[in-house]
Amino acid sequence: MAIHPLTGAIWVNEHGPKGGDEINILQAGANYGWPLASFGKEYFGGPIGDGLTSFPGTIDPVWHWTPSIAPSGMAFYNKQMFPELTGGLLVTSLKFRRLYHMQLQNNLPARQSVILDRRIGRIRDVEVAPDGAILLLSDEARTEAVEEQEARIAAQAFEKVFVVVVESCAHAPHALLSVSWNCERGVRIG
Repeated sequence: MAIHPLTGAIWVNEHGPKGGDEINILQAGANYGWPLASFGKEYFGGPIGDGLTSFPGTIDPVWHWTPSIAPSGMAFYNKQMFPELTGGLLVTSLKFRRLYHMQLQNNLPARQSVILDRRIGRIRDVEVAPDGAILLLSDEARTEAVEEQEARIAAQAFEKVFVVVVESCAHAPHALLSVSWNCERGVRIG
C-alpha cells in the first residue's frame, strides 16, 4: 500500500491467482471485481468465474501483471537522488526477485522497467528515505559475505542504496527501522 504524494489516493497491489496481480486505486465502497473479473486463472488451469477481465459495476485495475510477479512492497519516488525515477512508483517482486519502476502518466501507470533484477533475493518491501535513498527489504537469510557482495552489486545499480536483510518476515517491521546496510561505506548501521 502506498499513498500518492500529489493526490493523496491510496494505491494497493494484490496477488492474483496464476496471473492477474494488480494495482488498484482505492475508492470508498468500490467493487474491484473478484471473482467476477480477473486477469488470473484457476490454479488447475480453468478460468476464474466466467473468465471475464472486466465486469459492469466493478472497477478495473490500473495495472496488472500476467504472469504474476508476486508484488509485495510499493512506494512512490518523489525525491531527487535518482532523477530518472522521480514521479514514479517502485514495486517489489517476491517471485522474480526484482525492483520495478512504474512510470506514471496522468497519475496512472503507463509502463514499467526492471531496475534491479535478481541481485538481492526476494524483495519484500521498499521505502524511500528522506534523502532519496531507496531502502529494500529481503526476507532471505544471508551470510555476512553474501550480504557484502550483494550490497556492492546493488550499489552498482544506484549511487546509494540501503539493503535490509532479515532472517524471517516476523522481524521485518523492526529490522526496517533498526538495521540497514550502507553501501557507500560497507558497514552495518543499526
